[in-house]
Amino acid sequence: MSGTRSVTIGGFGHRVLIVVVLWLVASVSACSPAESPSSSTTLVRVPTQPRVPDGQTPPPCPPATIEGLLVADAIAGVALEEPNGRRRSVIWPFGYALREGDPAALVNARGEVVARVGDVVELAGGEGAGGTWMVCS
Repeated sequence: MSGTRSVTIGGFGHRVLIVVVLWLVASVSACSPAESPSSSTTLVRVPTQPRVPDGQTPPPCPPATIEGLLVADAIAGVALEEPNGRRRSVIWPFGYALREGDPAALVNARGEVVARVGDVVELAGGEGAGGTWMVCS
């Protein structure tokens, strides 16, 4: 059995969906205890957008999406591998990080897991310099 987890990222009317295709979600979650962050959790920095100052709104979100496999990357921590094999660097919303583990997990500013290395994800945003994908914040 497979399932889909959809996570909304961002605010101010800008929605970003990361669609994560999960394998055997029902059977695994029924048998596994709930995840809780540990004080010994190691976070790895990933490229992020600058923090939006209080009282200001983030720039508008381009109406584009991209889909691919979330993969470990020696330089950026995590990257997106497209179905054609092209690997893209990603600039995540402010506060995102990669939590080490097996598999490593991409977490938001609140420490919530939004995707794991090995998940197929769909990211809303737009292409930046050098083919880098900028995820909406």
